[in-house]
Amino acid sequence: MPLLVQDALLHSQFETIHPFLDGNGRLGRLLLVFFLVGRGRLSAPLLYLSAYLEANRDDYFAALRVIQETGDPIPWVELFLTSVQTQADDAVQRSQRIIELRDRYREAAAAIGTPSAAALVDLICENPVLTTRAIEGRIGVSRPTALRLLRRMEEQEVLSEVGVGERGQKRYVAQAMMDAVTGDALTSAAST
Repeated sequence: MPLLVQDALLHSQFETIHPFLDGNGRLGRLLLVFFLVGRGRLSAPLLYLSAYLEANRDDYFAALRVIQETGDPIPWVELFLTSVQTQADDAVQRSQRIIELRDRYREAAAAIGTPSAAALVDLICENPVLTTRAIEGRIGVSRPTALRLLRRMEEQEVLSEVGVGERGQKRYVAQAMMDAVTGDALTSAAST
């Protein structure tokens, strides 16, 4: 039996058993991905199926109900395979956009011309919301240098100031990177 079909059936059986009072859906969706990791088909849990299944919640529950009531797995397996295809395509698009942004940010850092600016790009790619404290700790620069780096990257249109954090520090965000990670991949590609 193909691995993805096994995965789909595993999930439907888990949801049918419904072993816990709360959290069965979340845990069941995690099991989908961890099954693929455990079988060596994914190197890390990078496939986020919950987004698709939550967006198609009525179809998701209806397909699972068909298995429980009639024993017919086809509607659920089809929906599951569609979710894998859709989310895999989305992950590829997001990854491509993140790589494009990283390269653009590296060019901006090169224009600044300091090793600290290049190191800041790696930090932005890890966490698109930054404060001077984060930069001081991760890059090992002084507060004035961290602030100067943030302002220079703002001039390069990589970062924008978004307000003040809990401790009164200015916060900056790489909005295009944030959109690529959390927003709609197709629309985030249009904004730079």
